[in-house]
Amino acid sequence: MALTMQDADAVASRVEALIQENRYQEASHLLDPLASGRTKFPILDRVGARLGQSTLRMAHILRALDDMISHESVGYYVIAGSALKERLRVNMVTCLKKTAEYIVVGDHWAKCDSLAERVWGAALVEDFSKAYTFLEKMVNHDNRWIRRRVPWCAHTHTQIYSS
Repeated sequence: MALTMQDADAVASRVEALIQENRYQEASHLLDPLASGRTKFPILDRVGARLGQSTLRMAHILRALDDMISHESVGYYVIAGSALKERLRVNMVTCLKKTAEYIVVGDHWAKCDSLAERVWGAALVEDFSKAYTFLEKMVNHDNRWIRRRVPWCAHTHTQIYSS
């Protein structure tokens, strides 16, 4: 049975409540079937966006995302990327740094792409100069996945702004 956006909202609400109670592992376990299954990315994006839009403190969201990322499923990277994207206006530098951290941990092209396009790409649109300043420092990063994604993000969004 395919999940609907309403199903995603219901799951996100339950996960949010667990995070609020500092029950991070339970929140991840609730998401395991979605993140590890064949769930379509728009559903995962919806769950992540709802978490990012929640009233949860950033520290709670990051702790929950850290736990999710430790499960190593690409689905969790989609959720994390969407959650961080929603927090860019308030916590841009934190979101950009956390994305880099998760890319290094993920060590796989699909995880790297899922995060970079959602967070770094959106950050360039949100505040080009701030995001570009951060990404410019990442060009010579030790990690190959970070180096791989930086030029794409900067190049794609530079074209948008120069058109």
